[in-house]
This record gives sequence, structure tokens and C-alpha cells, in this order.
Amino acid sequence: EVKSRSKSGFRYEAVENWYVFVADEMNAAGPEATMALHGVTEDRDSRHLSVRQTGEVIQPHDQFRFVGTMNPPHYPGTKSLNDAFKTRFWIEQIDYLPKEAEKVMVLKQTGLDPQDADQFVTDLVDVLGKLRNSYREQDIITPIGHREAEKIGKQAQRMDEKEAAKKVLMDMADPGDKNTISKTIDMHL
Repeated sequence: EVKSRSKSGFRYEAVENWYVFVADEMNAAGPEATMALHGVTEDRDSRHLSVRQTGEVIQPHDQFRFVGTMNPPHYPGTKSLNDAFKTRFWIEQIDYLPKEAEKVMVLKQTGLDPQDADQFVTDLVDVLGKLRNSYREQDIITPIGHREAEKIGKQAQRMDEKEAAKKVLMDMADPGDKNTISKTIDMHL
């Protein structure tokens, strides 16, 4: 049986009904949002949820879990978490999908015909891998994710594949990275 107090929101329901609460892109939220999460992210014996509307203090069920996701703090629109909040988490860094998995993702998300687009998507994933390595090595400062792979695949249905890659990546690239990105596309796609 699920208890529900809609006036108190998702956190209330998650705490009472031992759901997994996922706070996506936490480091894009302001302090007014993250401060409210401190109680539910305390050590197990100290965890609590203060419900401002009712004045209640609720002890989360033992099976309640809190998961927070975030992009690296140097991404646009993000910032570092404060130390008090950051120490409440186990940090797991998740890298990009392996090449074959990203290829499958691009084909599924874009509706490209696998027989017609196999070589293009293989080459695209290789180009994106090279650019991500350039980012890791700090040769470029433009992060390139899976979302860009999907956008390129969708654009490639309307225009030349190389031009689709350039359109998507050049539109979002830091001006200092455009030459490197353009050359990488020209050489490998």
C-alpha cells in the first residue's frame, strides 16, 4: 500500500514508502534546494525529513535510498557541491558508453537503418571518441556527450553526414576548439 500526501511532495512519498529518490543534476541546483536534502542524506541513524508545511519530522524507512547525479563541476551551468553535502555520498564516476553500445544507442535513438548507416555510425562513434580523448587530454575544452551523437544521427537524415556532424558540434563548440573539431571530422568521417 502506498501512502500519499501530495501536498508534501515526492521526497515525502519516497521517504515514507521506501522508494529510491533520484535527484538528477544536483550540482545545477541552488543551495535552497540542496540544503533541504541534508537531513535525508545523513548517516542511517540520523536521517530525517523535515516537512516544512506540516512541521513533521519523519524518519525514513530503512530501505529508502537517495541517489544524486551530477555532471562534472566544470560543465556550463554546474558548480561544486559544498563539502558538507559532498561527504554524504559515495562517488562513482561513469564514463561514456563503450563504442558498440554507443553505436546501438545512436541507431535506436535516431531510427537510422542499421544496414544503410552502419559504417557512418561506426565512424561517428570513432570521431566522438577521438574528440572525447582530446577533451580528457585538455586539448579542447568542449565536452561532447551521447546527446550530441544522437543529434548528429538525426541531422544526418536531412543532410550530408559530415555536414551533420559539423553542424551539431560546431554550434556547441567553444570558439577555440572549432578548428580541432572540424579537422577531426574531416579526417575521420
